[in-house]
Amino acid sequence: MRSLALVAFAAVLAVRAHAQVPDTAQRERPRAPTGLDVEVAQDIAALYNQPAAMRVSGRLVIAAGQTVNGNVAVLRGPVDIAGRVNGHVILVNGDLTLTATARVDGGVFVVGGYIEGIDRASIGGTVRHYREPLRFREEDERIIAETDQTIDEDESWVSRWRRRRRESASKLTLTTGGSYNRVEGLAVQGGPSIQRTTPWGEVRVVAFGILRSVDHWEWTSRNVGHDVTTQVAFGRRGTVAIGARAFDIVSPVEAWQLREAEVGLASFFLHRDYRDYWARHGGSAYVTLRAGDAFSITPSYSEERWSSLPERDPFTLFRGGQQWRPNPVADEGRFRVLGARATYDTRTEVEDPSSGWHIVADVEHGRSAAARLATTPAEVRAPATDPTRVEYSRFFFDARRYNRVSPDGQLNVRLVGGGWLGGDELPLQRRFALGGAGALPGYDFRRPPPKDVLLCGGLALPGRPGLCERMVVGQIEYRGALAFRFSSEGGFDEEEDKRDWRVHFDRKGEWVVFFDAGRGWLVGPRSGDLQYPSGVLPPPSTFRTDVGAGIDFELIGFFIAKSVSDPKIPANFFVRLRHRF
Repeated sequence: MRSLALVAFAAVLAVRAHAQVPDTAQRERPRAPTGLDVEVAQDIAALYNQPAAMRVSGRLVIAAGQTVNGNVAVLRGPVDIAGRVNGHVILVNGDLTLTATARVDGGVFVVGGYIEGIDRASIGGTVRHYREPLRFREEDERIIAETDQTIDEDESWVSRWRRRRRESASKLTLTTGGSYNRVEGLAVQGGPSIQRTTPWGEVRVVAFGILRSVDHWEWTSRNVGHDVTTQVAFGRRGTVAIGARAFDIVSPVEAWQLREAEVGLASFFLHRDYRDYWARHGGSAYVTLRAGDAFSITPSYSEERWSSLPERDPFTLFRGGQQWRPNPVADEGRFRVLGARATYDTRTEVEDPSSGWHIVADVEHGRSAAARLATTPAEVRAPATDPTRVEYSRFFFDARRYNRVSPDGQLNVRLVGGGWLGGDELPLQRRFALGGAGALPGYDFRRPPPKDVLLCGGLALPGRPGLCERMVVGQIEYRGALAFRFSSEGGFDEEEDKRDWRVHFDRKGEWVVFFDAGRGWLVGPRSGDLQYPSGVLPPPSTFRTDVGAGIDFELIGFFIAKSVSDPKIPANFFVRLRHRF
């Protein structure tokens, strides 16, 4: 009976609302009336007061893959819906955003706010939208509409200001900045962060000072840094954002292979750092342009000083008496960098996607009038007299596709590549290396086979840096559900005098099998299997390959990988946080 009453109530409300708006106001693009009369206000309040599966005051997010079986009633909002609602959505005095994956089986009723995404979402019922806020009082979990819905300009302005104020924040933050590593130890960031929502967009300021734990937190130029960002966004979803950044930070040479948490835990516990680093000090400006929820592009310009960093001796829990792998030298000087980054993301979830695309592409053009080039083997780069002029172009892409092929099966594919695009040879910190758990796990990190197509000559330098000017690696994996748990369910057999035990395991998990292939190379006249002309891709027979399997429990996974192209290399066991990619 309650459900029938709810449907009837929504229908009555739809009829009354329809009488107030022109016939041209369609469901896909609802036209907001200029005000509320008492009858409509009372109907909205009555619909809100009906039984609801979810009743919230303030911000609400219904993520992709999440289902709410019943009505969703919200006061003040804002509300973001990417999942499914098997009922009505009633939002009073707040803004509603619907993504392309959002599905509402019932109607959508928004009073005193904006609606975004009606065109791309699936709505089964009526859509009604009133921009003027509803005047009401609260009694327990019910709301009572005021008999006078007339709102003067001052009161309307105050109401809008209060809603924006709830969406704004200012706080003092103390956090770790990045991973634990052999150059910084633990980098602690602290400072104010301010966010303010305005009628036209948002303003955000984050000002962090950085103090590093190496040398017992000593206050020196090497241990102190900063990272300050200011951004102004325009539009309800930050359609256009303009920002500036000033920084004195430590950057990883390659961040795409492993997550910062994985690098930090390996450094702290096992005395093994799976990255190299260099120092960056300067400033940048950028503009971000967004097209919907999936696509964005960010052109940027920066002026910064690059310099090498030595490895230090931070505390580790185990193997503290061992020497750290040297942090390789880098090219140094003042660089001007013009870049652009494009992203396309349609994943159902960020941490555990079941389907969708995730593509990141970078293009970078850098120059220095007086760079000091580090020494490399002659076959990698010809010696240069310091200082020398450097101008280069570089690209990088990381494309991933997640596919749900059955209720319990998933086939995921990843292709990563990049390197020299034009101009002079790449600076050392903008080159690549393969091998290790994040790229080709069948090969040890920085220990390639005799034919060096994974480091491109870096074996001869301290720290064994990657010197490849180009690289490409492909990864494919299949995931299936683990359908077992441990329990003692079963009957007692008197004749056998034993209990029939059944094996179950109620922890969510997946079994994984995978295959990887990739290699790096230098750009130039053909020279063996290590150097190829600019427009030539090395033949597939020269690629390094591996196969592997493992068990992934979402937060942590245990894997084993074995080289196929070099059968004499023993299998590697490794652990990953979250998924492989």
